[in-house]
Amino acid sequence: MVKNMKLITHWAAIAILAMLASGCATNTSEMDTIRSLAEQAIAQSERASAQAANAEAKADQAMKAANEAQQCCLENSEKIDRAFERTMAK
Repeated sequence: MVKNMKLITHWAAIAILAMLASGCATNTSEMDTIRSLAEQAIAQSERASAQAANAEAKADQAMKAANEAQQCCLENSEKIDRAFERTMAK
């Protein structure tokens, strides 16, 4: 996901630079405005990418904790079953 965000950011920057180079902006003021918008878009994309990476790391931690809890639950169930079987065998 983070890789996709970076790729989108780079392509957006390339597209904006291509527009600037092709003469879509006719004066310095328009070029400065477009450049500013491009910089804002890139900064916003980088923040989103960082947030996505953070969310992914937290999701990984949550998955690990859930797997550990599941394993513990299974082990406890097995212990209870063995204790019950021993009780019933007497």
